[in-house]
Amino acid sequence: MKKKITTLKIFILLFFFISISNFSQNLLPREFLQQQTQPVFRLKHTLPFLQCNGFGSVDYTGQNEPVRGYLNMLEMANWGYAFDLDSNLFNPDEFDANKLIVDDPQSEVRKMIDLAKNDPDKYKLSTVISRYGQTEKIPFSPTECPECYLRDANNQVIISNNHPFMSPLISDEKLDLCSQKLVRMYQYIQNIAPISYATDYGEIGPFIPLFAKQNWFLDPNVGIDYGNVWTNDHDFNIYYSQKWSRFLKGLWQRFPSVLAQDGFVTAYTNDGGESRGRWWGWEEYNSLFEFTKETTKYANGQSYYNLQNQGYNTVPGGDYRPDMLSTFLYRRSTEIILGQPYGVEWTNGACASAETEYDRWTGFLKCIYVGGNLSSLAGFFGDDWGGNTTLQQLYPPRFDPINPPFYIKQVMALSRVHAIFSWIEPFTRNSDLLIGNVNAQWWGNQNLLAEFSNTAQDKGLRVMARKLKNDDKWLVIAWAMTGEDRLVEVTIPELGLIKLYARKAGTIYHVDKTSGNTTFNILDNDSMGIITDVNAMKNNLCYLYDEGCHAGESEITLEVKNLKLSILPNPNNGIFYLNFNDAEKGNYQLEIIDILGRKVLEEKLDNLTSSYSRKFDLSSEKKGIYIVTLKNDIIKEISTKLIIN
Repeated sequence: MKKKITTLKIFILLFFFISISNFSQNLLPREFLQQQTQPVFRLKHTLPFLQCNGFGSVDYTGQNEPVRGYLNMLEMANWGYAFDLDSNLFNPDEFDANKLIVDDPQSEVRKMIDLAKNDPDKYKLSTVISRYGQTEKIPFSPTECPECYLRDANNQVIISNNHPFMSPLISDEKLDLCSQKLVRMYQYIQNIAPISYATDYGEIGPFIPLFAKQNWFLDPNVGIDYGNVWTNDHDFNIYYSQKWSRFLKGLWQRFPSVLAQDGFVTAYTNDGGESRGRWWGWEEYNSLFEFTKETTKYANGQSYYNLQNQGYNTVPGGDYRPDMLSTFLYRRSTEIILGQPYGVEWTNGACASAETEYDRWTGFLKCIYVGGNLSSLAGFFGDDWGGNTTLQQLYPPRFDPINPPFYIKQVMALSRVHAIFSWIEPFTRNSDLLIGNVNAQWWGNQNLLAEFSNTAQDKGLRVMARKLKNDDKWLVIAWAMTGEDRLVEVTIPELGLIKLYARKAGTIYHVDKTSGNTTFNILDNDSMGIITDVNAMKNNLCYLYDEGCHAGESEITLEVKNLKLSILPNPNNGIFYLNFNDAEKGNYQLEIIDILGRKVLEEKLDNLTSSYSRKFDLSSEKKGIYIVTLKNDIIKEISTKLIIN
C-alpha cells in the first residue's frame, strides 16, 4: 500500500512539472511578437496606421492578459497598429463614468492617450464609433422626439429587435444634437492627444437596406415621403442610399473639429459594392456608392476569406461568388469610376470556419495594396466560426510559439505588407491602377477588371499593374493564387509581353523603361515581407521621396562596407559554418529567422574585430528557407538566405 502511495506521489509530481514546463513554453501574444522580426517602416510615410478588431471581447485574468490589453497593444504599436480605444468609451450615455476612466492616470486608456500625446508619430489613437441608429444609442426617448422613431398607423412606436426603430425622417436639428453628444468624449480626449481616425461600424439595424425595407414602410409617413411609388428594389435602394448619406453627414458634421488634422472617418461598409449587380438580391445589402461616397474619405470595403467569395477558387460558385481577388477588383473598379481610387479595407483571413494559408494570404494583401489600399483593419470575428468555437479557442491567452493562432499570424502578415507599401506609398499615390484587357468572366460586359490576362489555361496566376503618372514606370505584382511558385507571361500595354515570377506570397516588381531599356527589379526579395534590407525599395523609389536618393533613413543604413557574409554548405541539413570577414570593429547582433519571422537564433557578438567563423547546428529546425541577418551597433546590417533541406 505504501509503495502504491509513493508511486502515485511521483506520478502527481511528474504531471505537475510537465504542466509547468508546458505552460512556461507557451507565450502571451506580446511575448510572441517580441520574438519576431519587426517590420521596417519608412519614417516619412503618411499611410494611416493599421487597426485591429474582433479581439476586444476576450477578458482574461490571472497570468493571462486581454488580447487587446495595454501591454499587447503597446507591442502592436511596433508593428504599425494604432491604439484601438474601445467604442464603449464613447457611449454618450456613459460620458461621466467614462470621463473618470480617462482622468485616471493608472488606467490603460489614459496610458495609451499619454503615449499618443508624448510621441504622436509612433502612437496613434483610433476607435470604432458608437453609432446612433443601433436604436438603443439614440439619446432621445420616443416622448422627447416623436419624429426620431418609426410609428405605425396607430401612432405606436414600432419595436424591432426589442428596441424602437429609428426613422429616416429624423430632423436635421435632432441629427445635429446627436452629433453634439456623439463627439463629447472625442472632444475631451482631443484636448489631451489627437485621435487619428474613427471607423463607423454600421452593419446592423436600419443601415442594411433589407432591415430598413422590412420596417420603414410600416410607418405611413415614410410611405408618403417615399411617394407611395415603390416599384422595385432599385427605386428603394436609391431612396435608402440618399437617406443613409444624409444621416451620416448629419452625425459626422462635428467630427472634423475633434480629430487630428489628417484624421478621417470611414463607414463600414461604404464601398463600390462587392455584390453590386451580381445576384438578384444584392441591393438588400449594399447602398449605392454614388450617393454615399461623399460621407467617407476612403472607400471602406471588406475582404473576408471564403465569405461572399470563393476564397482562391478559380471557378465561381453559382452566379455571384467568384474568387476573393476578383471580388475586390470588381468593387474597386466601381469605386475608381466614381472617383474614389483608394480605400481602407477590413480584412479577415479566417472566416466562415475556413483558415487561409499564411503565405497565400500575404500575397492577397499585396494585391489589394497594389489595388489602391492605403491601410487595413485586421479583423477576426468569433461568430464567423459558429457557436461551437469558444473565444478562448479563437484567441488563446497563451499559445505554443511553434503553432501560433491565426489571428496573430494575420496581425503579422498585414503589418509586414503595410511596411513594404510604406516605402512604395509615393508611387501608389502618384499612379493609376491599370484596367485589364479581359472582362470578368462571370459578370458579362460590366466593369472591366483592373487586371491583365495571362493565359486562359492558368487562371490561378494573377497579375496587376499601376503606372506612374506621366512617366514610364510601373508597379507590377505577380501572384500564384493557386498552385506553386512559377513563371507567368503577361502582356501589359507599352511594356509588351513580359515574363514574371509569381509566388504564393506574391512578387512585387518595379519596372522602368525611361532609359530606353526595360529593367525589372523585385521590391520584396523576401516574399513574406520580412524586411532585412530596404535597398531594393529605396534604390528604386527614392526618386519619389521628398528627401531624394541621397538622404539617409534612420531605420537602416543601407551599406555595410566591405563586409562579406557566407554560409557553407548552403543548402545543408541544418549543420553549417557561418563566416564573415573585413568587419568593422564593434558590437554585432546575429539573428536567424524563419519565413514566419520567428527567431530561431539570436546572439550578441561583442567587441568583434575583423573576422568570424563558427559551426551551427539547426538540424532540429524544420526544412525550409531562413534569413540570416548580421547587424552592428549603428544599425548597419547584411542578410543572406539559409536553406535547410
